Amino acid sequence: MAICHISMQIISRGKGKTAVAAAAYRAGKEIRSQYDGRVCSYTRKGGIIYKEIILPENAPKEYKDRSTLWNSVEMAERYKTAQLAREIVIALPVELTQEQNISLAREYVKKVFVNSGMCADLCVHDDGSGNPHAHIMLTLRALDEQGKWKPKSFTDSKGRKVPVTNWSDHERAEEWRKAWADLQNEYLKKYHIDQTVDHRSFKRQGREEKPTIHLGNTCYRLKRRGFRTWRGDYNRDVEVTNNKLRQLNARIRKAKDELYTQTLIGALSLADVGERVLEWRNFNSHYDAYQRLQEVVNFHNFIRGNDLHNMSEVVERAEKMYDEIRDITKEVKKIDKRLDTLETHRAQYAIYKQYYSLAKECSKLTGKKQDAFYDQYRDQLDDFKSAKLYFDKIMNGKTKLPIKDWEREEKGLHKKRWELCDKYYDLRNEVKTVEQIRRSAEKLFDEIPVEQEFDQLDRRRSRDYTL
Repeated sequence: MAICHISMQIISRGKGKTAVAAAAYRAGKEIRSQYDGRVCSYTRKGGIIYKEIILPENAPKEYKDRSTLWNSVEMAERYKTAQLAREIVIALPVELTQEQNISLAREYVKKVFVNSGMCADLCVHDDGSGNPHAHIMLTLRALDEQGKWKPKSFTDSKGRKVPVTNWSDHERAEEWRKAWADLQNEYLKKYHIDQTVDHRSFKRQGREEKPTIHLGNTCYRLKRRGFRTWRGDYNRDVEVTNNKLRQLNARIRKAKDELYTQTLIGALSLADVGERVLEWRNFNSHYDAYQRLQEVVNFHNFIRGNDLHNMSEVVERAEKMYDEIRDITKEVKKIDKRLDTLETHRAQYAIYKQYYSLAKECSKLTGKKQDAFYDQYRDQLDDFKSAKLYFDKIMNGKTKLPIKDWEREEKGLHKKRWELCDKYYDLRNEVKTVEQIRRSAEKLFDEIPVEQEFDQLDRRRSRDYTL
């Protein structure tokens, strides 16, 4: 199924990254960095089906060479915390062929980024596992008419720092996401695929379903090897919950619509409905009789428990019930969001703890020994570095990780979630009862002749029914 996944990140020296190493990895090439003299070799990397440097008209032709382009970017930056490049990763639709996906990615890069003046390094990956995607590395500096790198910002007459381009504005991200969704929809329609994608979140679309989360490189590798991961389990649980939610919402909409479309004359008494239910004696078997009796019991328990006397009050109760379900859904979403954050905390802590000794051993080495050790344990050390940066970002200078506090909070949220789910299922049973009342009312109107309705209603009003 086609999806509109697009993620963005900045490659910067402050996070221990280099543009040369990133470009070499994504293209499966060997490139020597002129900035630090390090050789970045990823020639054994597979699954790369297409790679191309796409340049604006004013860019030097020698930038068609990947090494020349990204070494030029590296040498243009002086600071240790400099931002070097922007990377955008897009998930390509599995419904298209590799050639069609390459054409889609190239058109998107040219139309959105290169025409705006950026130099783009496009690499399309597809190893046949059902996860085709493209890495797009973009330059952050604009080029002048002579093909020289411009400064990123300048100081205006009031002493304010003004960026040369608007590529880093928050509005651009929204525009790029929408452009990707629109172009993907064009290609799906062009090749007669009856699917569409939307760049907006479920919340912005007005949908109550909970979105799945991105597996990420580590979880994806484990999944391919047959290991279960917390992200995979989470996504499976979300799919089950979403299916149940869609089914219940469909039933609620149907019951609500049909309650409001009932042509009720003078607010039909529920006593009429209940008595009519009891009069239906044409049962084909004892099982049918038992089922009818059970319906009658549920019917009377519901109207007694909610102190209902006519169909107008049923409509009011239904409105209240829908509001309660909506509030529960919102609360569960908040809890799930926080549980997702706590689960990420624990997962990153597990990685941090597992590879801490390895990272400490690497830090004790120097020179070529350290490089050889890093190359041997690259994946583990990269995972440790990512976990450490994650905690540095969320801890705000604190040194001790509150693991116990997170575990207690997670336990409490799980308990609250179960309580809300119990209430949710109780309301779902009430939805069934409302549907049964609606069906009973329908049969009553179908079987009572129109000319008898007013006479029966007058007789009912003259009697005092206590339900």
